[in-house]
Amino acid sequence: MKFTKQKILSLLEPIKIAKIVSVKKHENADRLLVVTLRQAQGDTSEEITVCTAANNFSEGDFVPYLGVGEIVPGFIFKDGTELKLEVRNMRGIDSHGMILAEDEIGLSEDHGGILILTDKITNYKLQITNKAPNPELQTSEEFIGKSIVEILSEEDFVKIYKLAKVIEITPELQKRIDLVMSVGDPATGGEVVGADQLAEILTSGEELFTYDGFEPSGQMHIAQGIIRAINTNKMIEAGFIFKMWVADWFGYLNNKMGGDMEKIQKVGKYFIEIWKACGMNLDKTVFLWTSDYVGQREYWELVMKISRSATLKRILRTTEIMGRTETDDLSAAQIIYPCMQIADIFYVMKCQVTQLGLDQRKVNMLAREIGSELGFWKPVVVSQGMLQGLSKPLPKDADPTERAISMKMSKSKPDTAIFMTDSEEDVKRKIIKAYCPEGEATDNPILAYCKQLIFEASHLIRQKPLLEDGKFIVERDEKFGGNITYSAYAELEKDYVEKKLFPLDLKNAVIKYLNELLQPVRDHFENDANAKALLEEVRSFQVTR
Repeated sequence: MKFTKQKILSLLEPIKIAKIVSVKKHENADRLLVVTLRQAQGDTSEEITVCTAANNFSEGDFVPYLGVGEIVPGFIFKDGTELKLEVRNMRGIDSHGMILAEDEIGLSEDHGGILILTDKITNYKLQITNKAPNPELQTSEEFIGKSIVEILSEEDFVKIYKLAKVIEITPELQKRIDLVMSVGDPATGGEVVGADQLAEILTSGEELFTYDGFEPSGQMHIAQGIIRAINTNKMIEAGFIFKMWVADWFGYLNNKMGGDMEKIQKVGKYFIEIWKACGMNLDKTVFLWTSDYVGQREYWELVMKISRSATLKRILRTTEIMGRTETDDLSAAQIIYPCMQIADIFYVMKCQVTQLGLDQRKVNMLAREIGSELGFWKPVVVSQGMLQGLSKPLPKDADPTERAISMKMSKSKPDTAIFMTDSEEDVKRKIIKAYCPEGEATDNPILAYCKQLIFEASHLIRQKPLLEDGKFIVERDEKFGGNITYSAYAELEKDYVEKKLFPLDLKNAVIKYLNELLQPVRDHFENDANAKALLEEVRSFQVTR
């Protein structure tokens, strides 16, 4: 196991400087001492009892103390052993935490006795004195309750980093981390949980997997198509193999396409045809079907274990993944659904990172919580933000749920989204009538399309880049100032907010770039007879929620 410096510090931080108040022999154990510690100052001062077999200390010594609920750093640095401290009854006396030896901190492999901190505190005070003329010297008592991190020397940290096999964050590694983080960018409504694990995962030497799953349902909109391809390619650039889960049985459980499995599977094939054409890196993308796994005994055994590990209340809180709420009239099948999705992560995908939409966050977080209980791991949860629909959202003071619904794309309301097989005329009509308030960047879907689609299209595999030399060009008549060029989204947004760029000019540029993005998909469905027939059939299907 490897660690970043940030992770190492987070494990060392809970170790507090404590003072030994009293030491006495344990009445029921000859080799144990009962130690009373003070490990806090002032009103929060408290005395804690710890039992230990070490005997190399005296009353008045300063020692490193680690409390109940914390993880012993040295053990996890050395061999990955994650020992979380609990209250232990030691021959009739409760011991609350540990006084640590050098090996338990990670300073060495020495377990010969407790680490006495008196000299380290003295050296730290001398350093302060040397750095500033005549400072008010702290007494040793004032260090009680502070983290040991404050008094460790540079030499100490070198020793710890060596034992922990600290990961050096090279520019190349940072670039890979940044790619993953950009998929869950909070600025576009995304989130990454477990980001501190990424450096270790990316340098593990293991084959890396991430995944997304989709219920085949109706025609594909541009977020499912282009943004999905962009984010897939980013994860592949970061070093992952991407597993795309064609969740046909999940669509069946969720009553998509009226529960008609044949239709669901045809829609799944149509989705794959789009990704073939829109610029997804298919060399490192694997398409898997739920149908190929639901007949496996081991799969269902894991589903059952998961269902036993989570309460019904906890499962119901994840139903957002199906586009449902806890108050909806759910079928029993829809309660099984989240348990199956967690099984996918560990049994099918074996993925270190999940990479789905923010609406899937709750079930991924549940997987993260119960994974270790089931003998698995804690997957990093990368949640991409949702692309805003084209219609005007409800006001900010509206009911939050209703407002969120008003901002979503809806297949039942075709004008709220651009679909991957829309014609040039469709794209123009929808963008021209789209909500785009002058001078406002917040809740502006046209700017969202620029930020999340057009300026990110460099990650797509295309015959020629969408933005030549990375330039976004707004074409305008000379009498209105002529063409204007932007090298970054931030420049475009700034001009728009300052009303140097007007809605119609922006919309016309967006229409042009969206049609260029979609043209390879149109060509594929026009020129490939099988794809064309598949699209016509999918268009004839009635979409059900």
